[in-house]
Amino acid sequence: MSQLITYKNSTISYTVYGNGPGYLLAFHGYGKTAESLSILGYRYGKKYTVISIDIFGHGNSVWNETGQPSKSDWKNCIELVLVRFNIRDKFSVFGYSIGGRPAVLTAFLFKEKVNLLWLMAATGIGGDGFYNFTVNTGAGRSLFKLFVNKPGFAIKPIKFLNSFKIIPDSLIGFVFRKIDTEEKRSLLYQRWMLLRHFGVNKKQLKKVLNSHAVKTLLVFGKKDTVVNYKTAAGFVKGLTNGKLLLPDTGHYILTDEVLGRDLVEL
Repeated sequence: MSQLITYKNSTISYTVYGNGPGYLLAFHGYGKTAESLSILGYRYGKKYTVISIDIFGHGNSVWNETGQPSKSDWKNCIELVLVRFNIRDKFSVFGYSIGGRPAVLTAFLFKEKVNLLWLMAATGIGGDGFYNFTVNTGAGRSLFKLFVNKPGFAIKPIKFLNSFKIIPDSLIGFVFRKIDTEEKRSLLYQRWMLLRHFGVNKKQLKKVLNSHAVKTLLVFGKKDTVVNYKTAAGFVKGLTNGKLLLPDTGHYILTDEVLGRDLVEL
């Protein structure tokens, strides 16, 4: 059952799984909710109290302020969560898929308090050029808005590239499920915009993780056509306490088979 925290005129929703002595703040993927991470409680609930948080625009988390949430807003939101659970010592952070963006920002902002940054098939550590263009440039936002109302100009080239196998069928299916109606396209725009200020410079992030001895676990699927594992392979280089695991799977990686492995001293 979800619970709520109020920030200004906005609402942060979360669900708790497990009752372990450690704390794990967890962020779900696109179009999902906090409940989609219940498997973390099932697998790790004896070690962690998993606080699964609905990303703004998902579940019951609602952003009602003018403009999009800033890094400062996000820091204040997480501080409210820490106060709610009386978390004074170190905690860990988990992010899956687009949930990697709030997870990475949380680890960056609370570097002194984060013990582990655990990312699975996640964004937020590079390779986000297209996303950054569409939400952080005037031209990109204009094209995105045009796409919401008139998607044909984008869908036809995508299908053309797919016909030559430049874009694989698996990725085509994933994309079209997110954009096949105007309502879905509009929601995609709103959700992406809500995370536009959550980006962290990759070099600065690596420096922070190293200087504060934050353990970093990256689990990316070898067959993932949504988030390429090569981004994680590049990011882990230079981390003094980082590890990359590459299970033989696609983008949906939250399975018993993958999570049942010994994921390096979680």
